[in-house]
Amino acid sequence: MKQTKYKVDEYVGGYTEYKTPCQFGEFNPYSEEVRRVGRGDCVRCRFFDHIDTKTRTVYCNYNARKANKK
Repeated sequence: MKQTKYKVDEYVGGYTEYKTPCQFGEFNPYSEEVRRVGRGDCVRCRFFDHIDTKTRTVYCNYNARKANKK
């Protein structure tokens, strides 16, 4: 299982900006831009497994699911 640490910029007023792009190049189907790790669209990705918000790490099943497609 792949894991990716992500960076976040937090602003006054509660706005959070996720900075780390998806290392697998997965695109958001609606905006046609690369998904940002840790964001809501990352959670809806088909490879998403779980997220650890304390360590800011996302776990993905990218290799396991890609191998099953062949």
